[in-house]
Amino acid sequence: MSTHSEIIKQIGGIRKVASAIGHDNHTTVQGWADRDKIPVERWSEIIRAAKALGHDLSTDDLMPKELRGAA
Repeated sequence: MSTHSEIIKQIGGIRKVASAIGHDNHTTVQGWADRDKIPVERWSEIIRAAKALGHDLSTDDLMPKELRGAA
């Protein structure tokens, strides 16, 4: 997985992700997709939602490409 907007699409799309994280309105997730940036403080929610929707996702997947695997 690469960009945050692609991750949102791959785990079910804006509305499905919004529902999985408990949002009644999808506009928050829409904003993340539009900006291609999920706030770091929401990563754990997104990882839990992805797992609930049957997708394997980790913090490493959400890291900017240049920081992935960096120690």
